[in-house]
This record gives sequence, C-alpha cells and structure tokens, in this order.
Amino acid sequence: MALVRPLDRYVFTEWLKIFLATAFGFPVVLIIIDLTDHLDGYLGRHLPKLDIALSHLYWLPDSMFNVLPAAVLFATVFSIGAFTRHSEITAAKASGISFYRLMAPVFLGAVGAMGFALVVGEIAPPANARRFELLQESEFRAGRNERSNFAFAAEEGRVYKVSLLNALEGRLDGLEVERKGTGPEYPTYVLTAQTADYQEKRGWMLRGARIHLITGPGPDVAFAADSALDRDLREKPADLLASDPGHLHDHRAVRGAAGDEHAARRHGVRRRHLAGDHGIVPRAHPDDPVGRREGVRQPRVRGVDPQHPLRGHGTDPVPPGAHVSDLRRPTEELRGIDRAAVSLFRPYAKLTTGMLAGIGKRAYFLRDTLRALGEGRTWGPEAFKHMRSIGVDSVPLACLVAAFIGAVIALQTRYQLFPGIQLSVVGFISRQMITLEMAPLLTGLVLAGRVGARITAEIGTMRVTEQVDALETLAFDPIAYLVVPRIVAGLLMLPVLSILANAVGLETAWITASMATDVTSDQFREGLRLGFGYFQVVYSVLKAFLFGGAIAFLCAYEGYVTDAGAEGVGKATAKAVVVGCLAVLILDALTAVLLAPYLQS
Repeated sequence: MALVRPLDRYVFTEWLKIFLATAFGFPVVLIIIDLTDHLDGYLGRHLPKLDIALSHLYWLPDSMFNVLPAAVLFATVFSIGAFTRHSEITAAKASGISFYRLMAPVFLGAVGAMGFALVVGEIAPPANARRFELLQESEFRAGRNERSNFAFAAEEGRVYKVSLLNALEGRLDGLEVERKGTGPEYPTYVLTAQTADYQEKRGWMLRGARIHLITGPGPDVAFAADSALDRDLREKPADLLASDPGHLHDHRAVRGAAGDEHAARRHGVRRRHLAGDHGIVPRAHPDDPVGRREGVRQPRVRGVDPQHPLRGHGTDPVPPGAHVSDLRRPTEELRGIDRAAVSLFRPYAKLTTGMLAGIGKRAYFLRDTLRALGEGRTWGPEAFKHMRSIGVDSVPLACLVAAFIGAVIALQTRYQLFPGIQLSVVGFISRQMITLEMAPLLTGLVLAGRVGARITAEIGTMRVTEQVDALETLAFDPIAYLVVPRIVAGLLMLPVLSILANAVGLETAWITASMATDVTSDQFREGLRLGFGYFQVVYSVLKAFLFGGAIAFLCAYEGYVTDAGAEGVGKATAKAVVVGCLAVLILDALTAVLLAPYLQS
C-alpha cells in the first residue's frame, strides 16, 4: 500500500484548511479590533498611515504564535467531527483502514504546526520591536500621553479648564468652558461637559453637555444636550498635551478669576420650563410658541452645535411598569469595539450565571437530602445493599490500582535518589506518598468512574421510566429511598477501601523495593517507622470520607435531574463522572491546604 494515498491527502487537506483559517483569521480579527479601538489615538500621534499598516503587519508573527495551539486544536476537533458526521470514518473502517491510520495525516500536520510555531516564535521578538518603533510607543507610553488639571485661554475670552487629557485616546474628562459676554446678543455662558472625544474630521464632540446662559437682567436660562460639537476648539490632543506659553497653568487661579468675573458665579442659575412640557424644551427655544409671544429672544451660543434634541434638567420620566432591563442600550447602538466586547464577554457571563444556578440547585438538593435523613426506616435497609455494591464489589479494582501505584512509587523513589543518601528514605517516601495522597486520591478517582456512573445510570433510568414518580405516588420519598442510601454507603465504604489500598500499596512497595532494587527489607521497614504519626492515617481516612460523600451526592443529583430518553441518561452519566472527578481533585487540594500544618507538627 502506498505511503501517501489519496485518502491521506484528503484528510490532511481538510485539516490544513481549518488550521490555516484559524491561524491567519484570528490575527486578522485582532488587528481589526485594535484598529477600531486605537486608530484615533494612532492618528492623533500624527503617524503616517503606511507606518500604522506596517506596524500591524509586524504584529502578525506574535499574534500567530499565540493562536497556533488553538488553531491545532480547532483543526483536529472540527476535521474529525466532520469525518464522523459524514460517516467517512465508518466507511474507512469498513474498508479495513483503522482509525489511527486514518488520523496519521492529522498527527503529521500537528508536528508540522509545532515546527512552524518554533520559527514564528523566533521571528516575533524582532517584529514586535519594529512594531513599537513604528508606533512610537516609547514616546507615547503611559504617563506621557496624559495631562491633568490644566487650563488655557482661547479666542474671544473663552477659558477652557480640563480635569484630565488622554492624548492617546483623544479624550477630555471634566471639561468646563467660560466666556464673558456683553448682553443678550452676545451672552455670557458657562458650558460643562462630562467628556469630550476628538474626531479627526469634525473636531471635539462634547458628551453630557450643560450650558448656562446669562443674558443680563432677569432670569437666566440653562439647557443640556446629549452631545454637542465645539467648533471653536481647534487644538488637537497632541497640541493640548504640549506646554504652550499661552496656557494658564494655575487651574485654581483661573477658577477664582472666573468666579469674580462672571455673573453665573455670583448668583444661582435658574432653569425655566413650560407648563406641561415635562422639561423637554427650554422656554427660549425657537419652537416654543409662548416664548415667541412674550418676545423672548433666543440667545445665540457661538461655537456650540447641538447634535441631539435638547432636554431639560433631570431625567425623563420612566413609564409605569418599566423594567430595569428596558433601559439598557441595545448592542446594535454601541460602537464597533463595544459590540465586539459585548459579544466576547456574553458567553462568559452566560457560563458564570449557569454555574451559579447549578450551585444553587445542588444546594437545594442537599437540603432535601438532609431532611430525608430523618426517615431511617426508608433508607436503612437499602444502605446495606449499596454498601455491598459500592464497597465490596470495588475491592478488586481498588487493590489492583494500589498495587501498581505502590510498585511504581518504590521504583521511582529508589532511582531518583542521589548517591550517598540513606536507602531507608525509600520506605519513608513510599509511606508518605501512598498514605497521604495516592491511595485515597486514586481510589476516589477510580470509584468516581465505576460507582459514580452506576449511581447516575440507575437513578437516571428510574427517572426516565417514571419509577421515581411511582415512588411519590406510593407515598415514598424518592430522595430517602434512592439518594440517601447511596450517600451513606459512599461515606462509609470509601474510607474502608482507602485503608485497604494503603495496606496493599505499602506491601507492594516493600516487595518491589526488596526484590527489584538494592534496598533491603530492614531498610524499608526503618523508613516506614521514620516520623510516623497516627494523624497521617486519620488524614487519609478523612480525605476518603469526603471523596465518598461528594461522589455519591453529585452523581445521585445528576441522575435525579436526568432528561428524558436514553440520550439524556448517557449525557447525565458522562457529566456525573467528570463532575465527580473534579470534586475529588478540588477536595484533595482543599484538605491539603487546611490540614498540612497538622501533618508537619
């Protein structure tokens, strides 16, 4: 049979398509996101557009190097998944081609991707250095592109005061503009804005703007705009970042002068509204018929161009019955980078809420289980049956695992010792590893697969076939009859299996060290006695106790909430094994953290 067959080329081609699409597609997406987010900042540095494009071209090696592991994973998973859906693997097996031979091109492609990653990893550092040089990162690093609490005087008596300037992002925070006028035709005004964003073609766009007009004797006028364009502020972010001799550097002095100068500082500014207008249109607005009838002249504010309908003081009334979720902005109304961020984090938010909901459901299930403990007549006889299925029937498997683990630990410990070290250390290390860690942990993991799958399948099948509903009809508590006996059996029998695994593991380690290495029996027994404390056995039994309860509880829960059908039972069983193994590992880490000081003492 030829080494490279058309089938091999087909498999490798399908894998390569997905790999290349991921390896080159993800960096392109990252470049688009970066340009969407920082293009204004790059242009604010007066960088040539060609340098910006070349800098992102130099960014490709680094971004590709970071995404290559995911590219190999996606290519392998999706290509094999496609072969499975299209029955190509089944056809290959029918033709006498094994699955491993069919996947040989995929393995070769992964090896080639590893070599490609090594090459890209060598190219990435100098490419990044060149990218930072083109973007002038050393000149615009954090701290050098910001300026805070400054003010400057502009034309026509305007004074600009800024709390914070970020030249890289083209953003002003806490902007305040004051101008002294001469009368109704050229009024005095004080304009404040929460933020201001610089746009290359239009200039500074003010967000959350509020304008106070002082037209002379009589009431003053105030109105607000969602956004406004300041046509008279022509300085670019980089110009504001530089220290200009014309700027007024003492912010507090400017504030004091402005307060003495403008009438808005000497008396309060009142807001005028029409009766029944709900504060939407100021009275001096040209669309206000009452204002026109009374002869009120609309002041003209030079340099400020409202971009949205004006609104009065305060917020618009919320309709009765409105929910908080109705006030959220739709994703389509956000900027491009904001939409990308929302789309990126929505799956993680969904995953987090799902995890919290799962924890809450299991907490309620634990509450019902504790209540069912009071029905001893129901779960007592059943507990002995499950102690046999969980404990006695698992003895051969637990002893087999412990025997191999003890032999491996003894051999590895002996061959890892440096010359001159006392050989009795082999017995000491074997005892510590088997008793404190390996015996209870591996016993728990093995039983999570054997016992956990059985518990989930049994209860899940009863749920699917409506036997659980029949128990409720017969006035039996399903939790007391199905769940509690298995949990009690797990709590009692797993410590027994752990003690047995400790004994078998140490015995096997002793025999292996004495027969396969140069460690004598006396030396091994001397190491077993070295530093021994009874709490070590208690620690091992306690871990096994926790493992047994967690495995039985979590697997019983998955079976109790199984969906209908054989597929639901299969999914619940697979999920129960995974959850049980994770619970064992987490509890193992927690007990080590909490009880390690007692072992040392």
